[in-house]
Amino acid sequence: MTKIRSSNLAKLTHLVKFLIETEKTLKLSLEKKAYTFIVDKRLKKPEIKAIFEKCFCVKIKKIKSLNIKKNALKKIYIFLKKNSVSFDTSFFHNFSNLICK
Repeated sequence: MTKIRSSNLAKLTHLVKFLIETEKTLKLSLEKKAYTFIVDKRLKKPEIKAIFEKCFCVKIKKIKSLNIKKNALKKIYIFLKKNSVSFDTSFFHNFSNLICK
């Protein structure tokens, strides 16, 4: 796993744009503990994993990503391990204001 300093981690959290909440993604989160986010295209999977594991105290099983052609964004699916706590999705409505410690 990539080591990321706390100061860099706080800067990287601003590259996570928002959580996608649709019927399909809500069903996916209930059935497979998978959550869908839009992030900046520059984020790599190890950085995404570090952000979510350190800031939200979850255990990530795997990450799938898709580049969005028209802009500099990436759609990611984060699959949590079975013994991991689920995300509180209400928290992500103000995710851009997050400050990591």
